[in-house]
Amino acid sequence: MSRIIRHFWTLYLTLLGLGALALLAPLLARGLADVEIDSDEGWNVVRALRAAAHVQLYGQPPGLDFTNYPPLSFHLIGALSALGLDPLFTGRALALLALLGLGGLAGSLVARLCGQAWAGACAGLGFILFLALFMPVRVAVDDPQLLGMLAEMAGFVLFLRRGPLWLVAFLFVLALFTKHSLLALPIGVGLALLWQRRWAELGLFLAAGMALADALLWLSFRFDGPYFFAHLLAPRAFSWQDMASQTGSFLVRFWPLLALALGWGWQGRREPAPQACLLALIAALVLGIGFSGGDGVGLNVFFEALWLGTLMAVMAGAAQGGWRRWALLWPLLFLPMASLSAWRELDALPQARAEFAAARTALQAIKGPVVCENLLLCTEAGHQSAFSPYFVASRIRDGKLSAAQIDTLLRSHSLVAVQIGATDRPIHRPQFTPDFLAILHQDYRPLQQGRTLSLWVPR
Repeated sequence: MSRIIRHFWTLYLTLLGLGALALLAPLLARGLADVEIDSDEGWNVVRALRAAAHVQLYGQPPGLDFTNYPPLSFHLIGALSALGLDPLFTGRALALLALLGLGGLAGSLVARLCGQAWAGACAGLGFILFLALFMPVRVAVDDPQLLGMLAEMAGFVLFLRRGPLWLVAFLFVLALFTKHSLLALPIGVGLALLWQRRWAELGLFLAAGMALADALLWLSFRFDGPYFFAHLLAPRAFSWQDMASQTGSFLVRFWPLLALALGWGWQGRREPAPQACLLALIAALVLGIGFSGGDGVGLNVFFEALWLGTLMAVMAGAAQGGWRRWALLWPLLFLPMASLSAWRELDALPQARAEFAAARTALQAIKGPVVCENLLLCTEAGHQSAFSPYFVASRIRDGKLSAAQIDTLLRSHSLVAVQIGATDRPIHRPQFTPDFLAILHQDYRPLQQGRTLSLWVPR
């Protein structure tokens, strides 16, 4: 029996390794391209450059643009860019290192709880591969979430190892001031302390967290402006359809892992570590499902649940064995299609780079107000987009802004150039209303039109 178990884990680790090689290789190669991989990259670069130039991120109330993220990652990348590093590739490198760090934390925790190095290797490599399967557009891409999660998961691992609670709270607050939706693990730790009736420790945990949060909040108001909460809590439209679609996408890929994880947590609920993991996973699932209906919210709202679910499922497979461990193979069924898609995207990258470079050169020669859906393109061409297409579209859908106000900018030819389309999605996107696109085609002509983006100027 022990030989069969050993053969299974050898097979599983081998499949994870081969899967990681097949999927991560094209994604890492893609990360070396000087184009916008995800539409958030340009937005993040703009904020980092503002922080580097000591421009307040929340100095004005939200108008046609907003900064609905906390400031820590922007100041970190801005400080590094002030030293001469490129903010785009710095952000990508930090995100990649954070992903590897998250895998390392999952692996070290499982190895410590199980006492088996192979279990830790499966958990660490499994999380990295599953995240790439689930949302490849977050691998080696400039986005602050993984950096924030690294602090969050480090705090959680420290809690399970009985580390100082003030330091646990410190790491959680750093995570929240990197991405403010990273709440699941702090909630899990708080509930665990409450369940275990560790009143003095719960008080210390809350007091330390509030003290640091107050200090960082004061610094944000002092150096980044008085409209911190107006930006951070800017309302979003909500879609029940999006919530159902994104939750379904997550469950289809990972329901066997989640079933294993929840079962392991429930069976060990009287022990401190499984109890804390169970409470944190439930919080992550509830928050992920709730957040997933927000306008512009992506599948990354389930990353905390994926991290916890992966390590808990591996723990269940190691502890319970039998047929249950075969459930760990389920996500790998989606690997061939994901790998094929990643390699195809890599093959199309030279054309995207050529079109991006041509549009950048064309924009550099244009003087006056412009609007870019691809904010990285605008930034590299020396322009600032007259408005944020995503934010404006969201406010129009939410009834907070009149579409006619934006359409007037086109009819009056106040915009000397408009760029639509992005490197990873079709040209016509919900960032622009049908009326806006109709006016664009009527009153403007394409200066450049390609598969990945198009640039329009007045007729």
